[in-house]
Amino acid sequence: MDSSERPVQEWRKQSFDFASDSTKQLITIATGVVTATVLFSKDLDSLSRWLALAAWIVLTISVMSGVAALLIEHEWQSE
Repeated sequence: MDSSERPVQEWRKQSFDFASDSTKQLITIATGVVTATVLFSKDLDSLSRWLALAAWIVLTISVMSGVAALLIEHEWQSE
């Protein structure tokens, strides 16, 4: 690797670090929202429970997508 490739490599590494940190924050927020709504779901009426269930499904997909993104990112960074 010559010296002209180093700034590109550093820029790429910083991009992956930023994406990784952002993904981790979104996973944390989604997990927290699901946990909080599950704890208080007994206070919801029937319609609200169905809406909460739909939100839980979407947030769970979000968490799984975030974990997949972290795994893929790790593989790309290893190259």
